[in-house]
Amino acid sequence: MLILDTSTGKLKRELTAKELFDNFHISSIFYNPATGEHNQKKVYEGVKIPFCLEDWNKLLSNNKFNTVNGKIGEVNRIEWDINTDSAILDYTIKELYTKNIKFTTNEGQ
Repeated sequence: MLILDTSTGKLKRELTAKELFDNFHISSIFYNPATGEHNQKKVYEGVKIPFCLEDWNKLLSNNKFNTVNGKIGEVNRIEWDINTDSAILDYTIKELYTKNIKFTTNEGQ
């Protein structure tokens, strides 16, 4: 990737694929053994829950939530039935599934 000086249009520096990944995309890998960080998620679909107007208002401003166990969740889709005060959700929970992943890079020639 080339980074240009916007005022002169001249090349400032060249950013390698490794630098780009390390600086901007490392958090999107499944598991980073060096830090223990991961981007693994369990997917839940069609889960019926009690749901009211107060819940809807909270969801409008933020679709992320914490579980009772302290895990991070994110609502992806909702079907709210206002007549029954319930909703059907599709959501994900950030949860480590496996550490058995080997990360390798190929930078070419």
